[in-house]
Amino acid sequence: MCPALHLPHGQLALPAFLPDATRGVVRGVDSADLEGCGVQSVVMNTFHLMQHPGSSTIQALGGLHKMFGWSGPIVTDSGGFQVYSLIRQNPAYGSLTGKGATFRPPGSSRRFNLTPEKSIQLQIAYGADVLFCLDDCTHADDPLDVQRESVTRTIHWARRCKAEFERVIAQKGLAPGKRPLLFAVIQGGGERDLRRECAEALLEIGFDGFGYGGWPLDGEGRLLTDMLAYTRELVPPDHVAVADGGDLLSFARVGLESKTYLDAGAFGCLGVGVPFAVAAALAFPGRPVISVNGDGAFGLNAMEVDTAVRHGARAVFVVSNNAAWNIERFDQETNYGGRVVGTLLAHADYASLGRALGAHGERVERPEDLRPALARALERAPAVVDVVTSRTAVSSDARKGLGFVPDFQPLLAWDEAERRRRDR
Repeated sequence: MCPALHLPHGQLALPAFLPDATRGVVRGVDSADLEGCGVQSVVMNTFHLMQHPGSSTIQALGGLHKMFGWSGPIVTDSGGFQVYSLIRQNPAYGSLTGKGATFRPPGSSRRFNLTPEKSIQLQIAYGADVLFCLDDCTHADDPLDVQRESVTRTIHWARRCKAEFERVIAQKGLAPGKRPLLFAVIQGGGERDLRRECAEALLEIGFDGFGYGGWPLDGEGRLLTDMLAYTRELVPPDHVAVADGGDLLSFARVGLESKTYLDAGAFGCLGVGVPFAVAAALAFPGRPVISVNGDGAFGLNAMEVDTAVRHGARAVFVVSNNAAWNIERFDQETNYGGRVVGTLLAHADYASLGRALGAHGERVERPEDLRPALARALERAPAVVDVVTSRTAVSSDARKGLGFVPDFQPLLAWDEAERRRRDR
């Protein structure tokens, strides 16, 4: 799990409990009371806020933070669940279409329209730190056709929310570290296939995070723990993994558990780890980005750590410091009578380099120190973690031939030539 969300109004350590400030206030307490209790963040609701006190009043007061007297992060729900509660329980109050929701609250003569675009516009105008896409909520016991329609509509609305979010953010000129995060909601009721369909579509669109959608209890009031757990499994580990190097690619493919994985791929270029990680951190500011680099590959673009610092790209750069181009060194040592030429490096102090460029930096020399060092790096990113490693730990790729890595390897011709030479 991500240890914290880094938001425009501060850091939100996870896991966290968020008190319900539906209409801009937590009943019975004020913001000073909440701060005194150690509360980090509150959640408010767009559906209710647009009615009471109303969007014009909120904006006149300077946004939700000033209205509530709150300096910490605020999460806003889109209103999808409240639309479900109102309309699905009494269709006379409104209707849902592919365009959005139209509703008239009980006791009011005014009709409201809530579309995906308007939901995003309101949440950004309110000054929220985490926004949720408008979704079509259901009950777990609703029939299959209702669940299927909900998933289709939720995906369609999420795509529109993402487009509107990007348009408004670009219009306002908000930098990645200054913009709010956008979360989507995974619907599907009690149908596993629909949950998976919804999750896969939303992952393809791309969001900073995801929420569990739908009424979380069955008809007898029991919490749907199995479906909650299953839905969580549908979302991959939330970090972006980047690998750069020779030998290190073998280790990274085994040790970096992430479905968002980047390396040089078909380009076969060394030095991509740092710039790839900077770009990933700027594209997904709500997700941890971990770049694992061989020391030789890291040196090619290490100065881009300065770019990460200047642009607030919260990436962690882990350097495997074995003081060698090790896949080449091993090949020389094994196949050329121990003649090692031009493949040894110094045990350079990459942690000091990171600190000199304004990042957090520390060196790790003992295995038991690695986990706490990574935790500190994630908290203080951008960061460089300089890990002293052994040259004798040789990857499987090193034993197969100099250029051999999986499919579409540009060095394959070189690898095949090397194999023929050895077989002679």
